[in-house]
Amino acid sequence: MAILFDLDGTLIDSLPVIVKTSLRVCEELNISVDERKIIDQIGLPLLTTGELFLGKGQGQKYFDTYQKYFYELLAEGIEVFDGIKDLLRELKDNGQQLAIVTSKSRRSADASIEMAGLRSFFELTVTVNDDCGHKPSPDPALYALKKLGAHAENSIFVGDSPFDILCAKSAGCLACGVLWGAGSREQLQDSGADFIAADVDELRDYLLNKIK
Repeated sequence: MAILFDLDGTLIDSLPVIVKTSLRVCEELNISVDERKIIDQIGLPLLTTGELFLGKGQGQKYFDTYQKYFYELLAEGIEVFDGIKDLLRELKDNGQQLAIVTSKSRRSADASIEMAGLRSFFELTVTVNDDCGHKPSPDPALYALKKLGAHAENSIFVGDSPFDILCAKSAGCLACGVLWGAGSREQLQDSGADFIAADVDELRDYLLNKIK
């Protein structure tokens, strides 16, 4: 079995950095959006978010401005959610294949993973630079499964946003939502989540029960 994890808002508590960066970008580019609208786009590639906020063909401007602020704010530090490292260690000890599937760029994902100390737990990280589409398309999940030699019907995708759940369901994976990130219970349910974990203990119980 393979278990695919989203990164931001699922493994690492990076949403405050993302929101703060996005607000700075919106201020510089005179984009009128509130914090909730920013949170609702988390999980999409920055180029896509930029086009949503600025218009078709304007995504690169948003992306470039975001990069200017993101690494400065990232240097202030990000935390792994409590209990996540213990869970990943237990899953690895049980012989599970683990991968990250994120809509971040390769550079941004690698910087976040290294700062969080998560590199050793994962066999694979799929980013928007792998040219395999992006969530909510099933393609990044299918790409990860192919690389791992795993099958969707025996795999689980864990994420905090509706984009993660839609990606998982379209790929044929079980979709597990978590409530400590960007998505609400209602959003995750409406996207078709098979299970929703309110905390890491519930996630642990669900995953360990599935791999028995």
